Order: sequence, then structure tokens, then C-alpha cells
Amino acid sequence: MDAKLHRPKLRLGMKNLVLIFIGTIIASIGLQLFLVPNKVIDGGVVGISIMLNTLTGLPFGVFMVGVNLPFVLLGAKHIGKSFAVRTIIAVILLSLWSEFFAQFPKVTDDIFLGAIFGGIIDGIGVGLIIKGGGSLDG
Repeated sequence: MDAKLHRPKLRLGMKNLVLIFIGTIIASIGLQLFLVPNKVIDGGVVGISIMLNTLTGLPFGVFMVGVNLPFVLLGAKHIGKSFAVRTIIAVILLSLWSEFFAQFPKVTDDIFLGAIFGGIIDGIGVGLIIKGGGSLDG
């Protein structure tokens, strides 16, 4: 009977991880194929990380993790450890997927189309991450 009580939590946990995984892929596509190549910057920690990456040439993921760290610690204290863990997973996955998709050519040279489609695609990805209980901005 004990195992049956844990199954719903396990399913919910797996569902959340799947949402975060898919969300980070989608958000990375919006960022790396539409927004970043057209010099349209996202907001929050992601935007700051993109700017620092552009200025220094250091990997985007280094800044995503570094800038997010204080926010994740605050989130762990005020919201909960499971939120912090899901946020760390989302940040790391976004960093990895962004590096992967950065090698592909941009989809459009039109800044307006890049901003519109990139924003929509990125927003869908971030929405899935949030639905999975994670965050990209601590």
C-alpha cells in the first residue's frame, strides 16, 4: 500500500521533468534561431546572460548559472527546495540546448519576424518550464 501512495508523486515529478525538458528545447530554439542572431534580447537573467556572452565571448551557460545562483538560493529558502532543483535543471538544460542550437543558421534575417516568432516560441518554452514547476530567472 505504501508504494501506491508514492506513485502519484513519482508520476507528477516525471511529468514536471518532461515539461521542463521539452520547454528548454523550445525556448532554446526561440532564442538561438530567432532572437539572438537578429540581436533581439530576451528579458531577465537570460537577457543579461546573452549580453554578457556577447561582450565577453564566454559561454552563455556560464552566465546563466552564475547570474541565476543567488536567485536560486533565495528561491530555495522562500519557495522550496524542489523549486530550486527544478530551476537548476531548467537552467542547465537551457544552457546545453542553447549551445547545441547555436550552431544552426538563423531562420530569418528580418528583425521584426525574428522578434515575433522568437518571442512566441521562447514564450511557449518558458510557459512549459513554469508549468513544470521550474524557472529560468530564479
